[in-house]
Amino acid sequence: MALDESDENMTALEHDGFMFQFEERIKHVVENAVIDYIETFWQKGLTIQSSAGGTC
Repeated sequence: MALDESDENMTALEHDGFMFQFEERIKHVVENAVIDYIETFWQKGLTIQSSAGGTC
């Protein structure tokens, strides 16, 4: 997945004002994903959790 990079082989999705692009083959994972920003003592940044579970 990429933020704001253009590629003709990618599909675009907007989430809360952010544009994400991803390959068509992972569309089933991305469509129902939960995208969140976290900031803790150990880390900060976007997390992506699929509806099937697991985090990227």
